[in-house]
Amino acid sequence: MKHAAPIIIVLLLAGFSSFAQRDVADNASWNLKDRIYVGGGFGLNTGRDPNGNNYFLAQVSPIIGYMITPKLSSGTGINYTFLKYSDLGLSTNQYGINPFLRFNVTQELFAITEYNFISVDPDIFNDNNPRQVFERFLLGAGYTQRLGNRGAVNMMALYDLKFTNTGPFGSPWVFRIFLTL
Repeated sequence: MKHAAPIIIVLLLAGFSSFAQRDVADNASWNLKDRIYVGGGFGLNTGRDPNGNNYFLAQVSPIIGYMITPKLSSGTGINYTFLKYSDLGLSTNQYGINPFLRFNVTQELFAITEYNFISVDPDIFNDNNPRQVFERFLLGAGYTQRLGNRGAVNMMALYDLKFTNTGPFGSPWVFRIFLTL
């Protein structure tokens, strides 16, 4: 079963290969259909935390973007994470929004900045703590591997310029792989 995950990923990516991210020429019309793109990512994880507790994590993060020019696009994403500790009977929901600005340096390389607003339970082990909103200001770069005429796999490395050790994030670095259509 361990080897099934890579096979599933390849099959999912093959399903998107008939689409491709369109290039918008400088003299192209302002046709909304040609300039909008959608995409996102998902994640699943299970195992034991450092304290030996069993956990399950599921995450979805869809995005929508608009190509302002052939090189510049803007958009927003939403994210949702469900975390459950089965041994402890505890679970939490984390959600947020992340507007972004992306500049394509070449057809494959891009620079990106993103601002995150993320609502979290700061301590799921203590019911008295209210939800809190944490903010992140991410700056980074990425690589796009095109799939056909419209789709793409995007890989990014971002750094949180507002990182402090007081929030729920263990590192200022964020790494992502996601699809766009």
